[in-house]
Amino acid sequence: MSSVKRILFIIAPSSFRDEELEEPKGILEDAGCICDVASTTVSPVRGMLGLIVKPDVLVDNMSVENYDAVIVVGGSGSPVLSTNKKVLEIVQKAAQLGKVIGSICFGSLTTARAGVLKGKNGTGWKHAETVKAFQQNGALYVDEGVVVDGGIVTAQGPQVATAFGKKVLELVKRV
Repeated sequence: MSSVKRILFIIAPSSFRDEELEEPKGILEDAGCICDVASTTVSPVRGMLGLIVKPDVLVDNMSVENYDAVIVVGGSGSPVLSTNKKVLEIVQKAAQLGKVIGSICFGSLTTARAGVLKGKNGTGWKHAETVKAFQQNGALYVDEGVVVDGGIVTAQGPQVATAFGKKVLELVKRV
């Protein structure tokens, strides 16, 4: 990569999926990317499997212009992100600026509800709420592990977290 890429991971304020943050973040950091973690709190957050993460930045205080990619991490706590006005604005602004956007598991509720998947193929946790969010927002839900459509990478869950991270890296190298 010619210049250092900056990646923003957005996690829920509780019960994010540990490996959906750790695996892609590790892949991107190993490739030389700088990764920040944002949430609706800067207090330590506990993942579903017990990982404790202290977010680097509050979603309310971050500027998407500083990042090459925005990733929404899944987990049972992440649907709350899909109704957070600031998180939706971050994803929408990232799309407007041509940034790479990624979402995994229930994180895809956020990308669907932000409207950035309209007219695109995508995937997420195979759940009625996810499929409904895709339909309501003009996106086509595809039952595959990882789906890339344009500059957006979506993935179904923790079992494909590594493959998801590698796809995000491929796209980030191009920006």
